[in-house]
Amino acid sequence: MPRYTGTRTNQPAQIDRRSTIYWNPNIETDKTGTASLEYFNSDGKGTYRVTVEGIDSDGNLGRVVYRYVVK
Repeated sequence: MPRYTGTRTNQPAQIDRRSTIYWNPNIETDKTGTASLEYFNSDGKGTYRVTVEGIDSDGNLGRVVYRYVVK
């Protein structure tokens, strides 16, 4: 994941074309099952797909897929 500091410019050498925007296998939720994270989108406009998968302490699997649009 890029770490941006200061103002970004749109020079060709700096265009972000990542296909995987964020991946982290070690996110833990709090007692209520809540977690938060931050990430930068790539520079591409369009529909992004988010897949969240996890396992709880009893071995139960969870998975959800949702989409959002960047214009």
